[in-house]
Amino acid sequence: MKNFLVLLFFAKASLVVAQVPLFEEPTNLGSNINTAADETRPMLMAGGNLLYFSRGSYKQNTGGATGGKDIWFSQRRAENTWTMAINGMSLLNTKKNNEVLGIGRGGLRLYLTNSYGVQDDTFERIVFSDFENGDWTEPLPLGIKIKNNKSVADFYIHPSEEVVLFSMKTPVRGNQEDLYVCLKSDTTDWSAPIHLGATINTSGKEITPFLSKDKKVLYFSSDGHPGFGDMDIFLVERQDETWQSWSKPVNLGNRVNSEGFDAHFIVSENQEMFFSSDRDGGLRDLYYSRLQTQEVIAVETDVFESAPTEEVDSLIVDTMSKLSKVETDLEDIPSTIIVHFGFDAFSVKNPFTKTLDSIANYLDTRPKVDMEIVGHTDSVGPENYNHMLSERRAKAVKQYFVNKGIRGARIVTMGRGELYPYTSNATGEGRRLNRRAEIIFILN
Repeated sequence: MKNFLVLLFFAKASLVVAQVPLFEEPTNLGSNINTAADETRPMLMAGGNLLYFSRGSYKQNTGGATGGKDIWFSQRRAENTWTMAINGMSLLNTKKNNEVLGIGRGGLRLYLTNSYGVQDDTFERIVFSDFENGDWTEPLPLGIKIKNNKSVADFYIHPSEEVVLFSMKTPVRGNQEDLYVCLKSDTTDWSAPIHLGATINTSGKEITPFLSKDKKVLYFSSDGHPGFGDMDIFLVERQDETWQSWSKPVNLGNRVNSEGFDAHFIVSENQEMFFSSDRDGGLRDLYYSRLQTQEVIAVETDVFESAPTEEVDSLIVDTMSKLSKVETDLEDIPSTIIVHFGFDAFSVKNPFTKTLDSIANYLDTRPKVDMEIVGHTDSVGPENYNHMLSERRAKAVKQYFVNKGIRGARIVTMGRGELYPYTSNATGEGRRLNRRAEIIFILN
């Protein structure tokens, strides 16, 4: 007789109402702006009629095709029609990388990557230039001094000129980019960098931040949160004044995000969206969309709790007892083990790793038994995203066993998305049970 064993991760569910923007299908900005070169860093002037961006690997740049990026700009003709972009900023473009990082004072001030002068360990990464007497002035330092400034990138200066966001690599974070903020005080001094916290920052990369005009919504790109491709765009809402408390990141969905690199996202006051992507192959282009609607959805969050010690110990003992009785006869192999996950999560939680360890020990003593791990999700979110998330859940469980010494060749993984629910998705409890990975034992 087959044994049926269910491993439950105890969780408490709550509902949070979130505003999720839905955008029209993005369109390429066309040949007046995009070329076979690399177009990134869109920045829209207040009023929306002048678009700055950076172009790299282009022979007409100041440093040629092998030099750094130049700042280019284009004027709007109609809703999504633009003049031929020109490189008309000779004072601000050098042979190094040149980018507009923010626009202030109604468009009369540009914040720029400091590509001017000697770049030693003490130089400031952000400068500004004002438009006076018909031309841009010589760039001057903003006054933010950041240690490790050669590891700092992707600056964004808010129009209020009081908030600077950026990504930075640090050894303590494995030299992966995390997002930080510096705030301007009443004395015009800038604060030390503030880490935006673990809700946003992961063990992967977080880059290209953009903050809404009211400073409440942050957009950024990440390869550490579940996504559709190389780098996806997410949004979070600021919960308080600490800049370290944020809502759970929301993926902008498979209209905005692709299997490739999607980043440098901005939203205008007119609810227009610009970003860069390599979704069509080759180097990156700029894309445009408009806000279609604000969909109010109930987002489930799971706060994992440590189950009582005696309850966990009982589960471990029960699991090991059942596994120890199993022989290599196919009829006696446990049919399915179910591992549950939190909402939008794919990591295996610590309180129950001892239980999985007992399964690893079982496999170690029975070399003729292999596993198939199948990931599943609830029905919240886009179908394509859920399929990807289900694959990550299966691979996370596999990786746990590989880390315990089980050969990866013995484990097959697949994701089924939301197609095969364990129970109805009509209730929070049902959705919790559907967020799972099933471990199926196979006699080879």
